[in-house]
Amino acid sequence: MTSTGRTVFVLGAGFTRAFVPDSPVMNDHWNLSNIQRSIQGLSFARNIIKFQQKSEGRVDIERLMTRLHNGMPYDADMFIDKEVAFLYPQVKNCLRDRIETAKKGKIFRDDLNALAEYCVNNNITCITFNYDDVFDEALYSRTKSKGIYWSPDQGYGFFCKPSASCVWDAAYFADKTAMELLKLHGSINWYPKRGYSHPYALETIVHHERWFRYPSPTEYPMELIERLLEKTPFIVPPVLEKSALLEQPILRLIWTRAYEALMKAEEIIFIGYSLSATDSAAHFLFRETIKKGTPIKVVNHINNIKEQKVLRNAYQYVFTRRKNIQFEFMDAREWSREVVKKSKIKQV
Repeated sequence: MTSTGRTVFVLGAGFTRAFVPDSPVMNDHWNLSNIQRSIQGLSFARNIIKFQQKSEGRVDIERLMTRLHNGMPYDADMFIDKEVAFLYPQVKNCLRDRIETAKKGKIFRDDLNALAEYCVNNNITCITFNYDDVFDEALYSRTKSKGIYWSPDQGYGFFCKPSASCVWDAAYFADKTAMELLKLHGSINWYPKRGYSHPYALETIVHHERWFRYPSPTEYPMELIERLLEKTPFIVPPVLEKSALLEQPILRLIWTRAYEALMKAEEIIFIGYSLSATDSAAHFLFRETIKKGTPIKVVNHINNIKEQKVLRNAYQYVFTRRKNIQFEFMDAREWSREVVKKSKIKQV
């Protein structure tokens, strides 16, 4: 594996789950009871959730968000647009709360931190489709020796001020980080400032989390800061219409940064990413950027032979007639251990 800054990791839900076993997958059991109680008088909103429920009570939360995010042409004429608008932020908060609950459980922090340090030290751009901020926290906690570090202020590919800037008037500046974490679908710790409307300008989004050490002279209560933020984080479902991608300046910028990183990449490793057939925007991104001669590795924890074949077909569909795709069917945590171990051996 190279260490020239031309290696790119593409991270999917399987990546997070390898280090945080309780983290949800999108087609999972979701506790929607609080939402269902709040919409008892909204018949169509109840039906939207009912239509998305599958066997054994599973709900594809991203598919549900896609229905609510994009809307349907008849929503306004049928007077159900307000119900849709009411339901959407509650579903996003349900996703955020489930992710936060998972973080309170078991996390393989030593392995995650070791991989984070490896990425920072080797200038590895990470493109992720995940909403959680578990890896973000690990990157931020790594050693800042010799000016090599990652920070959410600039590490997301755009200048993102900390939420304390809402209550503390200070001169913030965009520092240069060792690598970038490009979150193509937003993040649970990105919040628009209250009072701004769609589309959100770059300066209206701040990062808000408990693991960041604010450079302010005093610690401000979270409650004071949260009064000035919107109640829901800036996250979007993966099935994006072209208009949705174009209307949000932050998404345009991040996807452009991902485009540039993939174009320059000398090696690309997909970790725990299933290459969903529904995410056509991701398909276009990979097809139009990754050169035919660029080595591609797919790390995915699948033991079933039939499921392995499905995954192979998914990648072959996007990367037509590629012969340089290497599949490693193993756990992302196990794979990361090997990578870090080999790196340390080379350094000795």
